[in-house]
Amino acid sequence: MSGGSRRVLVFSGNMLNDIDDEHVVTMEVIEHAVPLSVATGAGGWVRYTWLDHVPKESLTRQLGEVPEELMQRLSTRLFMVIATD
Repeated sequence: MSGGSRRVLVFSGNMLNDIDDEHVVTMEVIEHAVPLSVATGAGGWVRYTWLDHVPKESLTRQLGEVPEELMQRLSTRLFMVIATD
């Protein structure tokens, strides 16, 4: 990730906040495992507790689709963190 670019997973839905349609909720995608991260299966890790909301227009290119199984795992773990905090 050179030049200040970063990879994020767009986590859509209104379970966290009501934010306007011009923004999306994101999770950081990183190259190495850290606590509270889930393997993507493509050599990356998603930090599911590092949520942000960004304007849709700031997103540049889509690198791929996230498998449904991974999204379910992320949603479950995020819910567990929120419910036990």
